[in-house]
Amino acid sequence: MKVSELMTRDVKTCAPDATASDAARIMWDHDCGSVPIVERGRLRGIVTDRDLLMAAHTQGKSPHEVRLSSLTSARVETCKETDDVQDALAKMAQRQIRRLPVVDRDSKLVGILSLNDVSLHTAAGTPGALAVAQTLAAVGRHREPAPATTR
Repeated sequence: MKVSELMTRDVKTCAPDATASDAARIMWDHDCGSVPIVERGRLRGIVTDRDLLMAAHTQGKSPHEVRLSSLTSARVETCKETDDVQDALAKMAQRQIRRLPVVDRDSKLVGILSLNDVSLHTAAGTPGALAVAQTLAAVGRHREPAPATTR
């Protein structure tokens, strides 16, 4: 099965100069856990609800003060519409992520594939159900704690 068959196409986005508060409002209004950061149609990053909370907390700022450009990493894992869903799941498992922005060859955002999208379309007992379960187990695996810092 191809990514295009399961991905969400109508993805709400934010610009890099938007705030964490702007992204949180989109997540709340559209019942989603992440917002792609797009500039001139091209994907520049993605932020999750956890990113927003942790940034505001660790920076000691209000979400209205935190710019999304300060939260995006240089490399965003993506997939293409023509990719096989099994390959996308493997990528999610390897990187321990729940969502993959779907881009075209010019890095323009065309959708997003979430682990939830796949699970909603996978019937229990089918071969795909095992892949979803394995991906979720890999994504949910606890990472080694970061070494404590001294003050």
